[in-house]
Amino acid sequence: MLADIAGKSVADQNVAEKASVQKQIIRDCLAGTNGRAKVGTWLPRWMHVPARAYREDGDFAPAEAWHRVAGYFGKA
Repeated sequence: MLADIAGKSVADQNVAEKASVQKQIIRDCLAGTNGRAKVGTWLPRWMHVPARAYREDGDFAPAEAWHRVAGYFGKA
């Protein structure tokens, strides 16, 4: 999630930080505070239409459901 909001380089630099530090970076990016550029249109992957998973193992029911019915919408 940090990589989606703040970028891969920021996420890589803070991968070993505590969750509280990573959460603060996310809050700063969403609000545009503490020298972070404001990210205005970000949504978690699971809120996109169609929903997308964060993990690659395919264990995300909404995304799996979309893949089952996508052909009905010409999106196969």
